[in-house]
Amino acid sequence: MLPGGRIRRRRDPISTAQRERHQELGVVGRRWQVVGCLTARNGYRRRSSADSFRRHSTFYVGADVTTSKLEPRPGELDDAKWFSTNALPDDRSDSMDVAAHAGFLTATTRAENARA
Repeated sequence: MLPGGRIRRRRDPISTAQRERHQELGVVGRRWQVVGCLTARNGYRRRSSADSFRRHSTFYVGADVTTSKLEPRPGELDDAKWFSTNALPDDRSDSMDVAAHAGFLTATTRAENARA
């Protein structure tokens, strides 16, 4: 899974990502930017079983990390590792596949968004 957390009142996706990455993984970064967003679906009921259960918008935020050392938060995470986008583990969460398919896990996406 990717690190994540709820956006608190009067906060934005970037400050939330900074807080969560630091709290959960001990990661500090620079040049933070939103690289994608999957918006919440309208209404509570799904029109079909193909509709997602997405009740909240999900923001994907990228940054250049200043150190590759991970320090998983005890009691919250058992383990944490870095993976290249073309070698994700088999036991990854479905949300990783959604993010990868949308192109939110690539450095190219961040560079393209920076130019837009």
